Amino acid sequence: MTIDTLILISTAISATSCCIWNNFIKNEDSAFIDSLTKVYNRHFFQKIEEKEMSGNFYYVVFADIDFFKSVNDTYNHDIGDIVLKEFSRILKQTVKSSSDYVVRWGGEEFVLFLKVSNTDIFTEKVLFNRIDNLRNIIEKTIINTEMADIKITASFGLSVDPKKSLDERIKEADRNLYKAKNGGRNKVIKS
Repeated sequence: MTIDTLILISTAISATSCCIWNNFIKNEDSAFIDSLTKVYNRHFFQKIEEKEMSGNFYYVVFADIDFFKSVNDTYNHDIGDIVLKEFSRILKQTVKSSSDYVVRWGGEEFVLFLKVSNTDIFTEKVLFNRIDNLRNIIEKTIINTEMADIKITASFGLSVDPKKSLDERIKEADRNLYKAKNGGRNKVIKS
């Protein structure tokens, strides 16, 4: 075999390996993406845990579409899917940083993990105002479908205490979400 042949074979193997590796990475990433909403799925939570162990801290925000079951019951599940996609799109728009994440937790329930990089700027009050603004945007949004123009609202629960574990913050945000829902819905509640 000549040197030129060896170089060609080596280049071909390298290019093939690169393509296989890139496809593996894409498939690995796709395992963490919700197929309907195109946001992260609940399996991505382990990545958040890893990031926290490496020194990052996240505010946790639970979000839930109010009375979503009635959307499915009134229109159908296809229209419900359109509503979920639009809700996800709005949530993604509020995530400003590449280190913030929107996760579909289940059904119509989503979790925002918002990285705190500067607690002097990104305070609890700033977070509350940001999420209340998001709530307001959702309330004013009209989702156009072939069957009807649909308006929704959403409830939010926040957890911000850096002394609590991530698991404790998730439970607290979930409790606060249910306080918002039990308190009349279309609210933001923090401890």
